[in-house]
Amino acid sequence: MESTHRASTDPGAVHFAGSHLYWAVGGDVGLSVSAGRQLADARPLWFVLVGLWGVGALCLVGALLAWLLAQSRPPFQAGEAHPEVFGLGGQLHPADERHCR
Repeated sequence: MESTHRASTDPGAVHFAGSHLYWAVGGDVGLSVSAGRQLADARPLWFVLVGLWGVGALCLVGALLAWLLAQSRPPFQAGEAHPEVFGLGGQLHPADERHCR
């Protein structure tokens, strides 16, 4: 039975990254609610680099990874035994040789 389900990911990480990148380039709408008035007003360099650019970049990497994982499909049907999946390199153990006769 072939699945017709298309892989999709939740866009939450991309939206979260977008807001951090918006704040990193100087946007201020909502920053005081998220980070507090003191950080939003002062914007120290460590906060902009790590807390805004860094978090934004990590969220984009996470979203890309989630998308890539959702796109991949195993080359076999569920329930089939494939030794290569378990790190056996596709080689059968001596106990499994009866299947090769």
